[in-house]
Amino acid sequence: MKISLTLLWLMLIVSCEVDPIQPINPADGTSVVEMRTSFTEDWDSWRFDINGTAVSVRTSFTEDWDNWEFSYAGISGDIETSFSEDWDNWRLTTDGVSIQLRTSFSDDWDNWDIDDNYSSWHADVRTSFSEDFDDWDIILSEGSLSAGTTFSNDFDRWSVAGSFPEDLQLSFRIATLFVPVITAVMIENELIIP
Repeated sequence: MKISLTLLWLMLIVSCEVDPIQPINPADGTSVVEMRTSFTEDWDSWRFDINGTAVSVRTSFTEDWDNWEFSYAGISGDIETSFSEDWDNWRLTTDGVSIQLRTSFSDDWDNWDIDDNYSSWHADVRTSFSEDFDDWDIILSEGSLSAGTTFSNDFDRWSVAGSFPEDLQLSFRIATLFVPVITAVMIENELIIP
């Protein structure tokens, strides 16, 4: 009896087939973007990997949540609140670009509007479900992406699936990706209470 149970157990294990993980192929128009803190819970320093471009995003001074800087490939810019501690209104500026990031309604951390001041470009960035700050939808006129934390309530690491338009400037991509990150940073540092 012991031999037949062992044999049955081995047959059961061998018959189980694991589905292989299918990597997302950038050649098919889908890209994977990641955002992560430099060190666990180091909310001041982030790295965004966007289609093979590493972007450094950090506060201008330690725990200066109003003032952020980003840089990549010799290009730099700022992301700042419009007024000190006005968490609803932000501005991203770099060479020839000025992008407004703002909540759709005051203190509505679930729903943000991103607008370029010099063109009609617009994006909506909103939580997939009300007050679920782990899952976000980035909606562009050219398509959409979804951003999510790797683990629930682990705001240190994010993965983004979907496709940015190939001709969309990197600064516009940074603006949309900054929204879930800054919202998480504000929640973690008790600057906002959802």
